[in-house]
Amino acid sequence: MSVQVGCDILLTGLPRSGTNLTCALLNRVPQTVALAEPMDVAELGRAGGRVQALWAIERFFRYQRHSLLQDRVAITRHSGGAVRDNFFAAEPGADGLRHSRSDRGAIAFEKPLDPDFRLVIKHPAVFSGLLPELAGAFPCFALIRNPLPVLASWNSNRIPVREGRIPAAEGVDPGLRTALDAIDSREARQLYVLDWFFRRFREALPDTHLIRYEALVASRGRLLSLLSPAAAALDEPLASRNASPLYGWAALSDLAARLLDSEGAYWHYYRRDEVARLFQEALASECAGGPRSGASA
Repeated sequence: MSVQVGCDILLTGLPRSGTNLTCALLNRVPQTVALAEPMDVAELGRAGGRVQALWAIERFFRYQRHSLLQDRVAITRHSGGAVRDNFFAAEPGADGLRHSRSDRGAIAFEKPLDPDFRLVIKHPAVFSGLLPELAGAFPCFALIRNPLPVLASWNSNRIPVREGRIPAAEGVDPGLRTALDAIDSREARQLYVLDWFFRRFREALPDTHLIRYEALVASRGRLLSLLSPAAAALDEPLASRNASPLYGWAALSDLAARLLDSEGAYWHYYRRDEVARLFQEALASECAGGPRSGASA
């Protein structure tokens, strides 16, 4: 398989870890285009095998690169013709959950592009499922985030992982589907999925290819120079949403306790005391009637 190292880049990460934010930031960088979940992931699951799925990804890169150079158009998930830092509504709907407001289709990228521009494609679930093979064929990076706000975000949005299922990953990793089928509790499935993602990243990627959401925010976007050197010039006014009041912290007390009592690969990257402190601070702010605000994750 021919790979143009440094030009075609795969981005994965935990669902709700800032992968959309990463794409939105990269699209502000010269000679860089980032596509958010542009592929038909069900088709990858039907590709006939993991190697065939890799070939399908390479073909997709080739087609989108040609389309961008020829017509300045590519397929991506978008809202109003743009890749946003967050595709979910700022406020919950009638069911108490935030709903996606995005579509998948072709949009224009009006920026000058040389033939060797950086093309980044992100799919958190399916790329994580294929990560052992992908990491040997493409430059791969993954977003990670404090596991407590990840769980909090999962439970505040209408997405499959709220039920402890990750269909796109299960489509390419039957072992994951079998394991989740055997777990009755929704919360236990969520913790299993959380551990599965972190184990995947730890086993397949060097630490230098893991991007912490917290560090990305603190760097004002400049940390993305790992993917595109021109991102070193970013200076965006980013704010962490780890303690977002949209998450409903009082209702998460039992889940937070289960997380802190659990064992998982996430503790290789985050400490129990910092997770516990975040929960106590967010809960105290909620009880004090802290202001509500939009969230990017």
